[in-house]
Amino acid sequence: MEPIKKYLSMTHRVERLQTLRDFIKRGETIPIELVEDLLLLDLSTEEKSLLVEVARSDRSDELEDFYLRGVTQWSQDVAVVAIKQWCSKTPQKKYAQWVDVIRRPALSQRTFYTIIERAFHTGGSRLLKAALEVEGLMEMSHAVQGLLILRSLQWNI
Repeated sequence: MEPIKKYLSMTHRVERLQTLRDFIKRGETIPIELVEDLLLLDLSTEEKSLLVEVARSDRSDELEDFYLRGVTQWSQDVAVVAIKQWCSKTPQKKYAQWVDVIRRPALSQRTFYTIIERAFHTGGSRLLKAALEVEGLMEMSHAVQGLLILRSLQWNI
């Protein structure tokens, strides 16, 4: 049975998770259109994260948009996976859009941290300057503040 059909036919969460992990090990993927539909279902965060990892598109701009859009729509755990996948699987042509993402008031600290952590991919000094202007920065965790200081030193901001 085709791997995607096998995954779709499974009713038990544990089996689906293992199948997705096997997809990753073997480098198998699922078309982005199907992943988008599956993410609308009531699946666990872990399963959604694995689906984001196996998403595939032949168009790099479509894949970049998928990850960028997802960061603002999905739970913070899935959003973090999307950021990491964006950094590793795309040509990062749309890095300037991370400035708009970092300015969103509803962005979780964990997602904010991950974007700053990946600043070498997500916009560098321009991104950091925008991050330093975000409201509520002083109320964020010491980890976020420390990372901002480190990245600011790295870019002489």
